[in-house]
Amino acid sequence: MKELLRTPLLPFTPEAFREYGSIRLFGPDAPATLPFRYSQFTVEPGRRTQVDQHKVLEVWVVISGNGRLIYDGQEFAVQAGDAIQFDPSRTHQIVNDTPAELKVFSFWWSNE
Repeated sequence: MKELLRTPLLPFTPEAFREYGSIRLFGPDAPATLPFRYSQFTVEPGRRTQVDQHKVLEVWVVISGNGRLIYDGQEFAVQAGDAIQFDPSRTHQIVNDTPAELKVFSFWWSNE
């Protein structure tokens, strides 16, 4: 008999609303063996995330939309398809100054 596989889809928590838009974090059923954690967030038009800074490595992938990334005080234009790496303890924030939603997938992990 063929072994039943666990779903390969990564679980998320229900969408939670924030001042900038919304976020879905990794679910409680996420495999403990994953070497990273993840989230997907949406920045509504005219909004920005809070400035973030932490000790983990992080990568964002812009899923849709355009915006401005403020990374350690410097600004960069970002668009759908861009992948962005953040070094530990560097500040980062994304600004959506367009009329469309900006969606981002985030992965983070400890480098220790």
